[in-house]
Amino acid sequence: MERVKKTLGWSLEVKPSQIAHHDAGDGVFLQTPLEKITTGTLLGFAPGVIYDNIKDFEEVNTGHL
Repeated sequence: MERVKKTLGWSLEVKPSQIAHHDAGDGVFLQTPLEKITTGTLLGFAPGVIYDNIKDFEEVNTGHL
């Protein structure tokens, strides 16, 4: 994670949730020196296909669900 923080200026940390509920479990927290993150800032990576809208998704995945 230190490499991500050096490259992007932030990192993610999993730690106990701050939600006061017995089933809250763990949460994902953003570690950054900034007070606020501006709109459009890349915060995560996820492999997979990105669809622009549900119609495109349905056309590609018809009969596969």
